[in-house]
Amino acid sequence: MVILLAIFKTFYFVRIFKNFSGIVVMLINVMVGLRIFLFFYLFLVYLFGLIFMVIGAGNKNVPGKLREEYLSELENGEEIDLPNPEYKNIGLFWGNLMYVFRTSVGDFDFEASTYLTSAENWLFYLCWILVSVLTMIIFLNFIISEIGGIYNDVYERKEMLVQKEKSALIKESESMMFDK
Repeated sequence: MVILLAIFKTFYFVRIFKNFSGIVVMLINVMVGLRIFLFFYLFLVYLFGLIFMVIGAGNKNVPGKLREEYLSELENGEEIDLPNPEYKNIGLFWGNLMYVFRTSVGDFDFEASTYLTSAENWLFYLCWILVSVLTMIIFLNFIISEIGGIYNDVYERKEMLVQKEKSALIKESESMMFDK
């Protein structure tokens, strides 16, 4: 959290320099313009994460092939390598959200589906296709085109926005001065 605040403060103060003020204004406008789209994207990731939790992909507590192998290996004193071991420390809920996020940016991992039944596999791949089409192909391309539109809008008004930032900095510095 401290690192994020330091990055935000750095961007806040780097706008003093003329060469960087246009970039900072661009970043601020892009983030403001995309807040609704990012909310919708995170909502899609959340919903598909819940769907994958219901399917039980990679969950050793759901009855099935993974649970049987896990319990038999545990009885023998060994521990089976669970699918997606990188999510072991963050829990199943956050692991499913990370799985959907990684799928939405093109990182495909089908290890958890090897332990599902035939019907669950069909449902898993149907959901995977929906995640891929909705989030990766349609939605992320839509966000990229929206960023392009915001960039063109800001680029047309760049000089005015930079002057506005300068005047806001001057006003802020004058408000910090002592009255005589």
